[in-house]
Amino acid sequence: MNLHDAWKELDLEKPLEGKWMDKVHRRISSHHPVQRLKRAYLVSVVFSVVFLFVFVGLLFQFKELVVQAGIGVMIIAYLIFSWINLRAYQKIRTDFPMDENLKTVLQNTYDFVIGNIRYQERVGLFIYPLALTSGYLMGLSSSSGNASGLISNQVILILLAVAIVILTPLCWLLTRWMYRVAYGLFLKDLARLIEDLNTSGSTSI
Repeated sequence: MNLHDAWKELDLEKPLEGKWMDKVHRRISSHHPVQRLKRAYLVSVVFSVVFLFVFVGLLFQFKELVVQAGIGVMIIAYLIFSWINLRAYQKIRTDFPMDENLKTVLQNTYDFVIGNIRYQERVGLFIYPLALTSGYLMGLSSSSGNASGLISNQVILILLAVAIVILTPLCWLLTRWMYRVAYGLFLKDLARLIEDLNTSGSTSI
């Protein structure tokens, strides 16, 4: 495959191999995989900002300090995720060089996205227990109005610990699945293109 063929391949509109989620992605305007990845990050930024404002709104719904502290942690967490996704969106290049650097740019983009996803997964392992605790406190406050008093109860603490132990790995698995849905097909398409360029070993135009 020469670089002209690669460029055409980048803009080629064709169905991606996969399961039922393919039908969803085919409805998106077809561009090359890097633009699709960039768009996916923009969507992630939007969702992060939306949830950020949801938690800001919840902050004013609860009066107990311990509940507000938990919500405040979630606000910080979504600020972090919004920043991570925004920075990733800004770093992904779509001005491809039509020379021997094309393969390098595409490979760097692929490696960056994979690394960024793994980084967010690791950060999530610290955030999920905090999110579960925050939700637990909001539930206690809503049901009793005395989350501060109940949280010192041994039974309540044991139930919280059990919920964290069980739900944290489930949240992690769910997040990995969501990343596959959001980025997996585009990464697969990009990896196939990089493999074609590496196999050909050609840099002629």
